[in-house]
Amino acid sequence: MSPNPAIRDEYQNIRRQLTSVLRGLELVRDNGDDSATVLSLDELKAEIDERDGLLDSTVDGLIRNNLITAEMATSLMNDSSYAHDVATKLVSMGEVLFSTGDINLRDAERNISLDEDEIDEALASSR
Repeated sequence: MSPNPAIRDEYQNIRRQLTSVLRGLELVRDNGDDSATVLSLDELKAEIDERDGLLDSTVDGLIRNNLITAEMATSLMNDSSYAHDVATKLVSMGEVLFSTGDINLRDAERNISLDEDEIDEALASSR
């Protein structure tokens, strides 16, 4: 662990995000309701993308305030990108594993679930 409290806090945020995704997937698994599953997974996707969108301004502020070095910022951005990819793939896995019912219903659920552009648009309009 880094002795730098600012970088340590940011890495703790990455761990919290991954924990939140795992908890969300556990709730989806335990729920079993297909329509709620789609909505819950969309909510997880939005949470992941929102965190990713905040990273640039957070890192910029940390650098400008001399709380982290450029090397720390690069490492944080890379690790955050890896965590984003892992979280996104976990949610995709949840879409496959937790969808029940017949194939037509699953196709319909996928059609009504939000894609990346729709999630980005929703996040942008809420700011």
